[in-house]
Amino acid sequence: MGSYNDHRRCIEGVLGRFKYGGIRKFIRPLRPLSKHLPTFLSLEKIEKTIFVATKADHAIPGYHENLTQLVADLVDKVQQAILGPNAKIIKTYISSIRSTESFSDENKEDIRLRGIVLGHQDKGLADWRARPVPPKFPSEDAWKPEDYRSYSFQPIKFPSKEGTPVPHINLDQLLGHILQDYL
Repeated sequence: MGSYNDHRRCIEGVLGRFKYGGIRKFIRPLRPLSKHLPTFLSLEKIEKTIFVATKADHAIPGYHENLTQLVADLVDKVQQAILGPNAKIIKTYISSIRSTESFSDENKEDIRLRGIVLGHQDKGLADWRARPVPPKFPSEDAWKPEDYRSYSFQPIKFPSKEGTPVPHINLDQLLGHILQDYL
């Protein structure tokens, strides 16, 4: 729980240092001048902020949305206090390079992850029973770090065919959020 509060305080500290709200339309023609002004006089302001839960491939597929909920749990209080209710905030999850695959038993009741653990490549694929990701941070007495232990997995092999995308989770959507205002 201390880790949760540390993260929240760090986010507050970082976000409190920036100007939010975007550039005003009547100032847009002056945009080229902004690079010559001192930072505190800059005409530009942050228009959108994206918070991302990474390593989504370490979570069972049915629980990916809970990663977003955990990010929201950290960020929502900060958003109200520092950014204000009109701030454009995006919260999502990704795995930029997928390193695990999910599989289940015949009854599809026991969903597990499979991957090659770094440092143990000679053992080949390892199965791992990942715990379900909770939608909110657990209370301090319910938090048991050993229940949420993870391994470092080697990325799945890159595709050999040119033009084939690297296996990922949600990376294309994240890039879409970042680039949508510029396309």
